[in-house]
Amino acid sequence: MEAVSGVERALERLDKALMDEGAALRRTTVDAEHLQSRVRKVGRILAKVTVPADDVVDAEIIDADPGK
Repeated sequence: MEAVSGVERALERLDKALMDEGAALRRTTVDAEHLQSRVRKVGRILAKVTVPADDVVDAEIIDADPGK
């Protein structure tokens, strides 16, 4: 009888762990969607930004491997 009771407790713990994992995955999905929404909002804001020509910095391309 004690062995059956132990198995039942183990199954209950497994079910609880699986439910917790499922809840964590759902939260992760919701968090990812929220983050994606915020990134899109920032992207829309940045798309409206203009930089005056006087503030543009000249750049130079530097070859990472000059031996080639």
